[in-house]
Amino acid sequence: MAETCTRKLIVEVCNARNLMPKDGQGTASAFATVDFDGQRRRTKTKLRDLNPEWDEKLEFLVHDTDSMAAETLEISLYNDKKIGKRSTFLGKVRIAGSAFVKSGGETLVYYPLEKRSVFSQIKGELGLKVYYIDEDPPALPAEQKPEEKAPETEENKPAEEAKPEEEKKEEEKKEEPKTESNKEAKKEEEKPSPPPQEENPKKPDEAAPPVKVENLPLVESEKKPSKEEKEKAEIVRRFEVTISDFELRSLTSDRGRSAYDLVDRMPFLYV
Repeated sequence: MAETCTRKLIVEVCNARNLMPKDGQGTASAFATVDFDGQRRRTKTKLRDLNPEWDEKLEFLVHDTDSMAAETLEISLYNDKKIGKRSTFLGKVRIAGSAFVKSGGETLVYYPLEKRSVFSQIKGELGLKVYYIDEDPPALPAEQKPEEKAPETEENKPAEEAKPEEEKKEEEKKEEPKTESNKEAKKEEEKPSPPPQEENPKKPDEAAPPVKVENLPLVESEKKPSKEEKEKAEIVRRFEVTISDFELRSLTSDRGRSAYDLVDRMPFLYV
């Protein structure tokens, strides 16, 4: 889609000549109001001057460039009521949109002031410069392509990765003792393990000669007991036997009495 341009209408209110005195003192304090496409701008007031000079630039936005020729620019002059007795009309100028020129072709043109009604007393001229400017919208910034990363080389490596050579040497020195200890451990692991011992070792060819055991002297037999000891033993044995017989008799007698220990025997007569 084609991008639409924006257009501005520039109205330079330069000066006025031979205005009608309206303040009751033979002068006028004039200011101008400019209306275009529903927009209004106002100039400053020039105190008590029938030939005022404003040299003010007023800008208006053109909403529809195609219908600009059908629009009308209207400039009206008034006597400021703050200085005079009342705000009185000093004249007006109407310019058709078809008379607008592009920027660069503008010139100062004096337009005679028009009456608002038949009974208005108006005189003088108004000097204006009217032109328009076409402004192209700002071009969108071109899409920035992502920067291609250059291949990493030793020169392009970040500072963190490129360590000075001195630090590398110090790190290698610290790692040396570790590597030596690891080498020693590896060597111990690589040593051949001793062959497993046989469970049944071979008997030597020359067996040791058997030891001859000589007949040891027999241990002396136990001493035979004397006659006195034998007699004492027989007495003890007989005493034990008599005691055991006596105990047996006492036990049997006790069993018989146990049933009648608490009751006396009494005869009964049965009929």
